[in-house]
Amino acid sequence: MAAIADTAALQAALRTERLVLPVWSDDDLEHFAHWCRDREATKFVLRRPLTDGELRRHHLRSLRAWHNLGIGKRAVLDAETGRWLGFVDICFVGPGKGCRRDDVEIEYFLMPFAWGRGIATEAAGAVRDDAFARAGIQELLGRFRVENVASGRVLEKLGFTFLRHHRFRDGAVVEVMRLTREGWLAFPSPSPAPPDEDSARGPAVPRENLWL
Repeated sequence: MAAIADTAALQAALRTERLVLPVWSDDDLEHFAHWCRDREATKFVLRRPLTDGELRRHHLRSLRAWHNLGIGKRAVLDAETGRWLGFVDICFVGPGKGCRRDDVEIEYFLMPFAWGRGIATEAAGAVRDDAFARAGIQELLGRFRVENVASGRVLEKLGFTFLRHHRFRDGAVVEVMRLTREGWLAFPSPSPAPPDEDSARGPAVPRENLWL
């Protein structure tokens, strides 16, 4: 697969006006653990805090995703100070979430101090463009708890449209939104050039769930 073979492209950090988005590394583990233990940051994401073992396993899966799939987590850093603000991810949704086995989603998670400044939209927009242009993704989903209105607004700003709702057994309801490659190409925002023919095939479906 062209996207995975291009090591330089995989390792390159994405940059926006205010942010640097490097590929996930061991430098992010401590910050990731801090985010996971912040109940305000994770109130719409985790049903309970992760154990140390679960944290480590998720981190290792994130590292392997880049090697095996050519997509994965990126840290979100303040371009001026280098401060860790959160992370974004392009990953397979995984089983038990009302989606197909090969559905790919965009995720964006910030520390509470970084909320309300447009950072999630800026960071998610950069990985959206990278997913379509470099990794050859043909369709992206975005999912958010219906109570998390701000997360839904991020997806709307990025060109995603409503697809369906999904209710979990515990009663939690998520809204699922979608953006196709054609929709991305027509979206009125700066985007990288389309990928070559090989990378347009997209990543292979993993055998394990990469979602938190």
